[in-house]
Amino acid sequence: MRDSYLGIPEKINDLDVWADFSPMRKPGETLEDLGKRIKQKLSQNGVDGVNIAVPSDPPDGHEVVIIMFNYNGHPATVTATGSPVPIENGIRGADAPINSIIMNSKGEVFSHPDFEEHARERVYEPFAHVTQEKARQRFEKLKQKILGLVMRRKPDSGPVAKPRSEPDL
Repeated sequence: MRDSYLGIPEKINDLDVWADFSPMRKPGETLEDLGKRIKQKLSQNGVDGVNIAVPSDPPDGHEVVIIMFNYNGHPATVTATGSPVPIENGIRGADAPINSIIMNSKGEVFSHPDFEEHARERVYEPFAHVTQEKARQRFEKLKQKILGLVMRRKPDSGPVAKPRSEPDL
């Protein structure tokens, strides 16, 4: 989404999906156990690099397990939730406004209130919860892709989604 907005003519390099996995759970099964079961099934079917993570501080207190794997040579991340989560909550795991844009299955786009300004000005301004080291690493990676990207840092309250009137894609 971000790259399309910025006019970066590259193919999609990664895939991030949020999905309610509660219908797949067996009675009494934790979401982490479900993640382990999915990891085993993916690995048995030849999917490479399957790992799972359970955040100690999940977005908005929702129970989640993150399933990471390689899909056709590209990194894929599925954030499996234990109950339906509003799509706009998907940006809450972002590290900066320029990375805070998401689309639901109906094509509705949500973004951080500062997304458009930061994208237009090529600004990477990490949220307060992002460590200096993580911010530096992320910035170094992004500036290879986003020409003219600059980093600035100020304290803020973190990501908040707003619906966009129309996607500029």
